[in-house]
This record gives sequence, structure tokens and C-alpha cells, in this order.
Amino acid sequence: MSEARKKQIVSMILGGMPPQPGGAGGARQFAVDIPYGSPSRAAATAFSGEDLAAMPRSLSGGAVLRTYHPTLRDQLADWILGDGRPSVYKRRLVTDLIGSAGLGGEGLSGIDFTPLGMGFAAEETGRSVADGNYGEAVIEALGMLPAPALRAAVKGGRSAIAGADTVMAPPVDKALGMTAEKTQDAGFLASRSARIYDPPVKQPRPFEADYRPGDPRHEAAGGIADESGRLRLDMDGRPLTARYVAGRTVVGGGDTGLSAEAYDEIGKAGTGGRPKAVAKSAIAGDAGRYVVDRDRRSGDVLSQDIFYDKSLPADKAGRVVAHELAHAIDAIAGKMPTDGIDKELRTIYNDLNNPQSYGKRFGPEQNKYWGEHVRNELVAEAIRAYMAAPNYIKTVAPKAAARIRQYVNTHPKLKNTIQFNSIGGFGVTGIAAGTNGLAGYGANGQRTREGEL
Repeated sequence: MSEARKKQIVSMILGGMPPQPGGAGGARQFAVDIPYGSPSRAAATAFSGEDLAAMPRSLSGGAVLRTYHPTLRDQLADWILGDGRPSVYKRRLVTDLIGSAGLGGEGLSGIDFTPLGMGFAAEETGRSVADGNYGEAVIEALGMLPAPALRAAVKGGRSAIAGADTVMAPPVDKALGMTAEKTQDAGFLASRSARIYDPPVKQPRPFEADYRPGDPRHEAAGGIADESGRLRLDMDGRPLTARYVAGRTVVGGGDTGLSAEAYDEIGKAGTGGRPKAVAKSAIAGDAGRYVVDRDRRSGDVLSQDIFYDKSLPADKAGRVVAHELAHAIDAIAGKMPTDGIDKELRTIYNDLNNPQSYGKRFGPEQNKYWGEHVRNELVAEAIRAYMAAPNYIKTVAPKAAARIRQYVNTHPKLKNTIQFNSIGGFGVTGIAAGTNGLAGYGANGQRTREGEL
């Protein structure tokens, strides 16, 4: 095979249109005079397997062609999809449930939280080890561990695994994420899925843990409360002036949670209007969206809106609205930096998005977010956690909680509407009305399956 022929094959493959068999008597022709990309050129160019075999690796970027052997996960997905050409909806449904459409793993799926998922993880771990992909093997091995074994893992190893999902995400996930990122750049942030939960219940912190007696910051301000016992300062010594406070508001009194009315009013104060329930098709199938309309020339914000799927049950709609409202709070507060708190933010995201306490840790990447949108989702879920259960975030992510208070409690546009403070355990009212605990949890603090959307 001539060098010109080899280069032609490489060029056409990389251009996304492999040569097709054709020509008189199957003869191979180098159709230089036919415009590249036209059907006639493709038909005039014959191609066979021996062409690939003869191709030097220097022309293919060093790539090696190997026979693909489907995993058990791939075989199950392929069997469900059948021999015909499945619809986009069916393919997406199978991918979400099985984690594959028959041509390789596509990230975390519903079956990974079942015993069958542990079997798939075992097989995939063995394949990764055999291929020398040890980093991916470690991640896949987590799917084989039951909860007690995973909790027994050393903290350093767990931290390394938590970060590995970001570095070693499957190429197909990255491709989908890049497409979604370009869409989001149009001026909105979307909740692609309503599979989100309220924070786990933690042991209530004593009042003195946040308001230490003799704290000079509190004494310099004339005390933490007014004559009626209402708290005047947050736990960091900043004035509490907001109408809605996510946390403790009275010395020795009960704890206050944010109600559905609070979310409406905070949304109105921050964006100019209350969250709007719309048909799912109006927000392109997303669960919710925070939309910002800017002037093309000046970049000034013309309008801000929060939309959510009107078909969602009240408790689930409340979580989605809170997530979109958190995006708005973050944007108004000036995009707080995340340096030094990324680990805590990822712990929060996993707790609020992963329905199980074992297996692969769940990050924004598993929801097809990439680039700057990973940071946006991490921060939004942290703010949502603070609005839902401040005791939780201060227990598991004290640095992230302090960063949120720093950027929100003194902001001129937010400080009179919402502020964050300390709290013991509390039950969310409004969006979680009628439950025996936080929405998605039983009275004993264990996650219930109802929380999954």
C-alpha cells in the first residue's frame, strides 16, 4: 500500500467519514478530483481490514486497535436494547439504569446500588487490573465493598478515591459533559435530575459550641442577644438582620427551619420574582433552572428567574427550588472562592446526591457537569445543605459553613433577607410537611427509598 493511500485512510478516518467499499469491480481509487466529504468520494474509495493492519502507528498517533469484549454490564444493556435501533429515550433510560448502552461503561447508574452492581464491579475491576489501569481498578473496586468495609478504609485512601473520579471519568461522560457545558453557557444553570436528598441527621450541637461564653467578638458588640432574648449576632460576631435566618434565632429557644414561604420570599428578594412552576418541556426536560438574562453589550443583568418542573411532588419540588435558589445566592454573593474547602464540598455533594452509603462517591461529574460548572454545583449543594440543616454542614464541613456565612451574611443585597447561623437538629417545615423527619429520611435519621426521584 502506498504512502499516499495510508495518509488518505488516516485523514478520512480522523475526519469522521471512513472510506467505503466501492468502485468498478471493487478496485481501489484515490479520488483526488472528487470534493472531500461528498458521497461520491466515499463510494469511490475502497477500504478493507488489511489497510488498517498495514497502517504504521506513526500515522495513527500510536493508537492500538484491539478487539472489544463486552462486559456483563454491556451484554445486559445490549439484550435490553435489542437488535433494532433503539430510541434516544430508551437508550438514555437503559444507560441510567444499567450504566451502559452496550459499548462500555457510562458512569454511575441505578444498578450500581444493588447486589448485581457489586458483581459488575468485580468483573470490571479484574479487567482494569489486567489492562494495567490500576487507578480505574481502585475506583471500580469500591463498588464491591459493603458499607462496613468501606467505612473501615483509611481516611487518606478515601480522599484519594474521592478525587479519582474527577481525573479518570470515562471519555463518553466527558464528551456529554462538554456538550452540556456549552448549553449552560447560554445563561442558565440547570438541575438535570431531581435525584437529590436532604442532609443526613447529625447529633445536635450544644448552644455553647457556637456561642462560647466570654467570646470577645460577642462582648465587644454588647452581647449576643437583645432584651427579648433574640440573637443579635451570628456565631462569628456579625449582625443578624435578615427576615429569614437558617439557624438558631433565640437564646435558649427552639430552632428555626426555612419554610416553603421563606424560599418564595428569598427568591423574590434575590431575583425579583418567586420561583415559577412550569411544564418540564419548557425547561428542556430538566428538573429546574436558574436563568439569567444579560445585556449583550454591557453584561448587566436584565432579569433573573427560577423555574422548576410543576409535575414534581411538593417535597421534591422544594429540594429543586432550594438548589436553584442556592445558585442565585451564590451568584449574587459574588461566587465565593472554594480554595481549601473542596474536600468538604465534595463530601456534602455525595451525601446529598448519593442514595447509598457505600460504593462509588458521587460528584457533579457523574451528573455530566464539567469545568466551572463542577464548582457551581458543589457550592449550590453546600448552600442548600445550610438552608436545610445547618447543624449537618457545621458538623461535617465547618470550613465550608464558615465560608458561606462570610460571603452571605454581610452582603448588602442578601443580609436583610437571608442569613446563616447556628442550629441544633430541626425538621424542615413547608416543603417537608407531613414527614416524620427531614424529607427523604425516617424519624431515626436513616435514608428512605422515597427520597429517590
